[in-house]
Amino acid sequence: MKTYGTLSQNTLKNKKSMGKIEILAMEKEEKMMDEIKNIIFVCNNGNCRSQIAAGIFNKKAAQMNLDIRALSRGIVVLFEEPLNQKAEAVMLANGIDTSGLKSQQLKNEEFSKDVLVLVMERKQKEVILSDYDNAQNVFVFSEYNGKSGDIVQPYGKTLTVYDNCYKMIQEQIDCLLEKWRTDNARN
Repeated sequence: MKTYGTLSQNTLKNKKSMGKIEILAMEKEEKMMDEIKNIIFVCNNGNCRSQIAAGIFNKKAAQMNLDIRALSRGIVVLFEEPLNQKAEAVMLANGIDTSGLKSQQLKNEEFSKDVLVLVMERKQKEVILSDYDNAQNVFVFSEYNGKSGDIVQPYGKTLTVYDNCYKMIQEQIDCLLEKWRTDNARN
């Protein structure tokens, strides 16, 4: 497939139906993907959804020989907590190493141009953008992948709900990695 800069022919065809702001946002996102070295997945407490996302991403990125590492952070971590037990059970059942996982607070100094921050819910993005002076490259995970909706907190629900949450996050990770694979194939 022929490319123009980082844009493929298919992308250029799709641009005909887009507005100028959408095109600029897409080009910025493609440029940013080339610069990303780390991903920080963020949820409320940093001991469930963000841990699941980081675990899945790191396992798959290692299998694909990607030089990108994912971290898990929370926006309300008063003290380190162990991984949520049901999240741990679902991760272990899916072959994700959970040893030593504990919640950690998101820190202002962790933001940079080579860090992509993906949150589970729109309200988390709003909190980060208002409370962190260095906040940049912050996106709602599903929206970053061109989908809509939050990845809902399973806390206090059944193991089946945690498993469904795992599957939803895994689907988002697969979309993200496909985006990276496609972008890298063009370069």
